[in-house]
Amino acid sequence: MTDFKLTGFDSFPNDGYESLERQVIDRIKYEFPEIKEFSVKFDSVLSRFNVTGLTQEQLNKIFPE
Repeated sequence: MTDFKLTGFDSFPNDGYESLERQVIDRIKYEFPEIKEFSVKFDSVLSRFNVTGLTQEQLNKIFPE
């Protein structure tokens, strides 16, 4: 599992964390259409996403820190 902190959001959308997860999932599908099996879950306690199925290098390409 690879964790990353998503930056660029001043506040969370009204529909909650699911919307943020959907945005991350859509971005991964766009950047890496060949990756079919991955998961994204937002950890609201740590304000981090837990991602499985991608390497840290792949995540850094999509979401540079």
